[in-house]
Amino acid sequence: DPDAETRTLVRDHEVEIDPRSGLISIMGGKWTTYRLMAQETVDAACRALNRTLTSATDKLKLTGGSGFDATFRQAFRREHAQLPADVQDHLLDTYGTNAGAVV
Repeated sequence: DPDAETRTLVRDHEVEIDPRSGLISIMGGKWTTYRLMAQETVDAACRALNRTLTSATDKLKLTGGSGFDATFRQAFRREHAQLPADVQDHLLDTYGTNAGAVV
C-alpha cells in the first residue's frame, strides 16, 4: 500500500543554519504546515542577519481569502444551488473566492 509508506514518513520540519556557509535550510514538513515552516525559516534568516524583522505570513491572506465573507458565501450558494450543500461547503472552505472558478 503506497499510502501506508507516505503515512509513516516524518512530518516534522527543521530549520538549520550551516555555521560555515550561513546557508539556511528547511527540511521535512508537510503541506498543511507550510506557512509555519516559512515563518520559522524567515525568522531564522532575520536572526542570522541580525535583523529585528519577523515573518508576517500569519497576517497575509491566501489566494481566495480576500473578500471571502458571509455575503460571498450566500451569493455562491445561490449561484450554485444545483450542487449539494456538502460540496458547496467543501468548495467554499477549500478555495474561498476561487470556488466559482473551480466549479
